[in-house]
Amino acid sequence: MQMKEKLKAFWGNIVYALKLTNQISPMAAWLELFIVFAEALSPVLASVLMKYLLDELGGRQRIEYLIVYAAALVLSGVGLAMLQRGAETKKASMEMLIEYQFDLQLYQKAASMDYSFTESKEIQEKREQAGQGIKRMGGFLAFIREAGSIVSAVITLFTITAIFFGIHLVVPVMIIAVRVFTIYISQQKEKKSYEFDKENDRLNWIISYTYFLTHDDRAARDSRIYDLIPLYRKKMGSFQEASYQMHLKDSMTDYFYTTVLALLKHGCLMAAYLIFVLQAVRDPSVFTIGSLSMAISLTKQFDERLKDMIDGCLHIAYNGKYIEQYRRFLEMPDCMVRDGIAPMPERREPYAFEFVNVSFRYPGRDEDTLKNISCKICAGQKTALVGENGSGKSTMVKLLCRLYDPSEGRILLNGRDIREYSYEAYQKAISVVFQDYDIVPFSVRENVSITTEPDRADAFVWNALTAVGMKDRVEQLPDKDRTYVLSRFQEDGIDFSGGEKQKLAIARALYKNAPVMILDEPTAALDPRSEYEIFHLFRRNAQDKTAVLISHRLSSCRICDQILVFKDGCLVQTGAHDVLAESEGLYRDLWETQAKHYREEMG
Repeated sequence: MQMKEKLKAFWGNIVYALKLTNQISPMAAWLELFIVFAEALSPVLASVLMKYLLDELGGRQRIEYLIVYAAALVLSGVGLAMLQRGAETKKASMEMLIEYQFDLQLYQKAASMDYSFTESKEIQEKREQAGQGIKRMGGFLAFIREAGSIVSAVITLFTITAIFFGIHLVVPVMIIAVRVFTIYISQQKEKKSYEFDKENDRLNWIISYTYFLTHDDRAARDSRIYDLIPLYRKKMGSFQEASYQMHLKDSMTDYFYTTVLALLKHGCLMAAYLIFVLQAVRDPSVFTIGSLSMAISLTKQFDERLKDMIDGCLHIAYNGKYIEQYRRFLEMPDCMVRDGIAPMPERREPYAFEFVNVSFRYPGRDEDTLKNISCKICAGQKTALVGENGSGKSTMVKLLCRLYDPSEGRILLNGRDIREYSYEAYQKAISVVFQDYDIVPFSVRENVSITTEPDRADAFVWNALTAVGMKDRVEQLPDKDRTYVLSRFQEDGIDFSGGEKQKLAIARALYKNAPVMILDEPTAALDPRSEYEIFHLFRRNAQDKTAVLISHRLSSCRICDQILVFKDGCLVQTGAHDVLAESEGLYRDLWETQAKHYREEMG
């Protein structure tokens, strides 16, 4: 990367961080500005006042002057220190909220980006890098403080250089020359640290994942049945040994570079002090004790602030990688069409869908999962999707829900391409119960209503729970519908059975009361009696809705008006149950196979 591009990236990251911080909290930005000027001027002012005080003590010793200089020295030091400390305290109290907002932006981006990104390993790694990188560098505010330290150092350096015009300009020039030479050494040190962090992150991820396997409820079953703990322990031991060796090597490298930098610093300062002593001996009337004291103090400050500036620039250039990772992730464009503005049909209107020559291929795949599908899902009717595993049923539902856009063809809602509708409004019009549904570790009421104001949803929540046969079960709980599901947030949380959780998921779909209802294997975890109840519930509650059902149990398809039969991504049959069961084809083969299997089980 050329120097111009590096400087552009350097400055761009600072502006980006300042802009975001100012958007979140303008007050924090102003407090940081005050702290910058206080840090820059306070030590220089103290050195200058000390010079006049010492010269007065070694000269005429006028009491009124001594009092003024001493008072100015004390008051300026104490006053600026108090103001600076107050600003730092106020800013520190805001930091948690500010950092939370930065994290929240990351979470909101991850939650709102294209669904396909959640299934991409590359995108998930970028999300992890964006979050972990920011945490490693201490957060955005640490980056802002580093930038503030650079500005403060620059102000101090210009001020001291102006003062040295009347003393000995060769000293700051010499210090600058030595410090510039140390940049190369520091860059090598930072490069080694970055390489270590990158490799250490990989090892930590492996160690964390191996540790997760010993505690995850699903993995824990296999670890006990197959006695996997010794294997896990051996693997973790080897990874931890590798991590230890890396830390040891990094520590020795850091010691070498730190020693070289320290020798250069102290050698330069000793040379500067020798110059001042010789000048004081040669011309004591001009270069007084006060001048000597100020020169030594300002030299030390100049060296320290120059080091702060160089280190700050190197740190910002180094940490800029993490800012850019965060920035690139937040600015990552979505691939799906989301700029539709057409208003959705009213909920009381019919919702009719049509697939027109629709094909779909998952990102990174070589073959289409759906191939030239054309069919209609009629308004107010119940449509079943049938086929063997991997035939494309769930993919069709994902397209219908707009989790993906078709690779080819169009999906129409009431004659209009669904991409022309508002993305958010479209998804609000669909209730779905996926086979791998998600129950969140909040209260029963919150699981059903999924709202930040669950108290307003009291009657509707109970109606949904009643509809799925969970009313009596929930009423027996200690806090009824306010009882927490699972014990992650509350120790007395209830771990419902698989069937009960699935009923809660269905209650959530009923509560939403959307004009389109989709059930993807809704009875997978239910017993036959509960299965019958759910299908009876589905038929009753979907009477005025456009409904789609995926089920491997073909007996459930008899309640549907239309059945779409899939095989290898193709739509091979369409019709009602009675017609398909009597016709040659895949549906009759599946129906007869299941009927035979059922008769054999019954005996």
